[in-house]
Amino acid sequence: MLDDGTQGLAVINNHAFLASTNQITVWNIDALSNPRVTATFPNSSGKAIVDVEENLLYLVTPTNGGQITTIDVSLPDSPSELGTLKLDGLEDRVRAWFPYLISPHLISQQRLFVANDNFIEIVDISDPTLAKPLAQLSAPTNLNAEMHLKDNLLFVGTHFGVYVFDLTDLDAPQQISQYFNSQINHMEIDGNTAYLFGEICGWETTDDGEVTGGCGYFIDVVDFSNPASPKSEGVVHLRLNTNQSSVESMTIQGELIYFKTADTLYVMDTSILK
Repeated sequence: MLDDGTQGLAVINNHAFLASTNQITVWNIDALSNPRVTATFPNSSGKAIVDVEENLLYLVTPTNGGQITTIDVSLPDSPSELGTLKLDGLEDRVRAWFPYLISPHLISQQRLFVANDNFIEIVDISDPTLAKPLAQLSAPTNLNAEMHLKDNLLFVGTHFGVYVFDLTDLDAPQQISQYFNSQINHMEIDGNTAYLFGEICGWETTDDGEVTGGCGYFIDVVDFSNPASPKSEGVVHLRLNTNQSSVESMTIQGELIYFKTADTLYVMDTSILK
C-alpha cells in the first residue's frame, strides 16, 4: 500500500524505488506476489519526483531554488548519493496553488530538459554537483507541455501543436518542423508514429438557465518517419465516459494505450489505428 506522501516511482531491473515525503524505499520485486523492502535512505529533498536513467536515480524538487539529487543505484540495496545541484530560478516557475509541482521535465543522456513559459532549457547534469546550461529552445510551452526524446530529435507537444527540434549540434539546435491539426493534450511517440490525444469541449446555457454540453475526444495518428515533414495518417474519435473529468495522462506500452481520468483507467488496442 502506498501512503499519501508518495511522490514518485522508478523501476530498474528487479528493484523498485519509491519516493515518499521523508525517504526512498527500495523494493526487491523478483517475486511480484511477495515484494520485499531491502533498503531505505533519507529523502532530504522532501517531496520529490523520480527520474531514472541506467543506474542513476534523479530526485527533482522545486525547493531551495530547484534541486536535482543524483543517486548511484548500481548496487540497489546500498545506494549512494553522488551530489546535489541547484537550478536557480526553477522555483519561480512553480504554481503557487500546488507548491510541489515543477515544470515539465525530461532527463535523458545526462541532460535535463525543462519546459518553461515559452522556452525550453537544456542543462548538462553529467556532473552531479554542477549544472551547465547548454541551450534554450523557443516554443510556446507551459506547465501542460510534454516532451519526448528520440535519438537526437526532441518532440515537444503543446496546445499549439508538436514542435520537432534537431539537437545534433547543441551549439546550434534547429527547429525542423511544426505539426498542428488541433489542440493537443497528451502525446506519445512509438517508433516513427506519434499518437496525439486531444479533447474538444463545448458548453451552452439554454433559455431556461440549464447548462448543457460536454467533451469529444480523439487521437490523431501522425507519421514522423520524415520528421521534417510529418503527415497525419488519420483521426480516430473516442467514446470515453469521463463524467466531465479530463483525461489526466496517456501512456503507451506495446500495442496498448492507457488513458487515466480521475476515477477510471481506459485501455485501447492501437492495432485498430494502423
